[in-house]
Amino acid sequence: MDSPTIQTAIDGFLSGLNTAHTQHSYRTPLGHFCTFLAECDLDADQESADVLTVDHAVNFIPWLRAKGYARETFKLYLTVVQGFYEYILDYVAPTGIDAANAARLKRAYKNARNVRGETKPKDPKLRVVQAVIRAAREDPIRPGGDPVRRKLVHLRTVAILETLRATGCRVGELVGLRVEDVSEQGKSALVKGKGSKYRKVYWDAVSWAAVLAYLGARGLTAGDMDAPLFCGHGNRQDGGPLTTRHVARTIQRLALTAGVRNAEQVTPHYFRHVFATHALERTENLA
Repeated sequence: MDSPTIQTAIDGFLSGLNTAHTQHSYRTPLGHFCTFLAECDLDADQESADVLTVDHAVNFIPWLRAKGYARETFKLYLTVVQGFYEYILDYVAPTGIDAANAARLKRAYKNARNVRGETKPKDPKLRVVQAVIRAAREDPIRPGGDPVRRKLVHLRTVAILETLRATGCRVGELVGLRVEDVSEQGKSALVKGKGSKYRKVYWDAVSWAAVLAYLGARGLTAGDMDAPLFCGHGNRQDGGPLTTRHVARTIQRLALTAGVRNAEQVTPHYFRHVFATHALERTENLA
């Protein structure tokens, strides 16, 4: 018997729940999980459920945490996705999830739920950054024009904001990145900063998934290694590098969309400042 699609498996999981209210409550978290999978190049309506791995579930944790939900909402979402995985283990039996990996998933979700305090950050600037990124992810792909180009612009915007958040890149460094600068194995890039000095920057799981989703949609070939990592997708600038002004204006627009107070103050450097603050908290060293 063929394995069902991810969406069919979700529908089967929901139909087995006791009440319509529970089904409704669980549908939203699973919708977010499908959004996350789409950013990993997995279409829930097309892909077979047996392609799901524990890494998908584990990487969903930081992706979800980055959205800044209240702790109880965060815990509910994890409970739902873990329940769905238990369902597919029983009824779909994906070959890539053995007993050791199933135990790893259970451990990761238990640890994520047991983190003390609110998942919503206390730092107001970090809340602003998360609100802007959330506005980018939820920004609809507007009708009209070339739908492929519009989707590329949407994916590019999310990837740029997640890159600024995770790497602490200056905007000039970001627009100067080429595809060949990126190390897929190390999820890192060599950037040329002030004084022509080079340093490595690193993506986390959430930002890396956003970059891969964007690059995958571009359909790059071996001959595109010298292309800009983030390029234009308009008629006049297709394939060319973005300007720092373009990135700044995009952030300003999304800050307004997110309802951020003093939106004009939210700049690319704002993201770098938030990164530096939290890097210092983690390491006590910005070198």
